[in-house]
Amino acid sequence: AAQDCLPWHLFRSPMDALPEAGAAYPRDVFPLPEGMPAGWKAVEKMYGPTSKSAGRVYCRYYALDGTHKHICSPKQVITLDCAAKGTDWEPVWAEYQRIVKERKHER
Repeated sequence: AAQDCLPWHLFRSPMDALPEAGAAYPRDVFPLPEGMPAGWKAVEKMYGPTSKSAGRVYCRYYALDGTHKHICSPKQVITLDCAAKGTDWEPVWAEYQRIVKERKHER
């Protein structure tokens, strides 16, 4: 189901993410954080009961065109997207980091 706001853990380590009360996993997360490239979606998942991280939530990214699946981090998404477009990923990554830092200061 679509959400009106971004889960806070998209900007933090997956090990810090606790499940949202009443949420069913896996679930698609919309919209992606500002600074992420278009053409991707995020899916929140929960670690299984036998995992040392059982009960915690993590996020994986998927290209909407099906070319990339189970991407672990925003940096990997930006790197793959820029490579496909033939552009330099460092400026895009720097802008994403600036946005994340700015959001953290807003809390």
